[in-house]
Amino acid sequence: MARVGGSEPSLVDAEGKRALRRHVGGGPTTERDERPTHPAELPQLHPMPTCDMPFRLLRVPSAGLVHTWVVNDESERGAAVAASIAAGLGAASAAVSAHWALGGTALLDTIGGEIERWGRERSAGVVVALWLIVVLKLVGAAAPLVLVGVGATRLPAWTRDRRARLVGWIAAIGLTLYGGVLSVAGLLVEVGALDAADDADEHALAWHAYLWDPWFALWGAAFAVSLWRSRTPASE
Repeated sequence: MARVGGSEPSLVDAEGKRALRRHVGGGPTTERDERPTHPAELPQLHPMPTCDMPFRLLRVPSAGLVHTWVVNDESERGAAVAASIAAGLGAASAAVSAHWALGGTALLDTIGGEIERWGRERSAGVVVALWLIVVLKLVGAAAPLVLVGVGATRLPAWTRDRRARLVGWIAAIGLTLYGGVLSVAGLLVEVGALDAADDADEHALAWHAYLWDPWFALWGAAFAVSLWRSRTPASE
């Protein structure tokens, strides 16, 4: 029952005021709405725990939405280092092939077989093939850097999409297997576990076992590491 003559509004008066507000469609409708929010009642934002490893947020557009991922900067640096190693090995290999394409004969005797003979003959077909090899090696040298994002602001987006990375993975695995299998076979021949062919060039076999074939294996392995360290949920 309402108090008569009192200074405080009655429950009936309060209910009547809220009903009037609901009827006219304005103002708060509950006592909680009428009370201003105290700063202590606001949700508290707690900072993320710190750690020794630096991180950053990567915003990745996908299917019309923008997803945010936490990326380890150490992984980025590792990818860049591995990509630089792969690029250096590829560029050096391309330089050797370019030397032969230009008519140089240094180290040709370390290749042996038909390749050495073709290099010394220098027919038009051999020169064209050598320059094609140079171009392919340069592409293989640049690919690790491009796929980890070096120069990303100056290159089209398709150079880093899933299809480009898939081609990169195929090249990296192919180089690793090619160089690795031939390196193991050559080393087995060198230690006497396997017999070389009767007409094999022992000098060229040694160079392949200890330099040329491991070179390709290391190139492919560094390429694969750069791809692995630079992977994101949107790129794989």
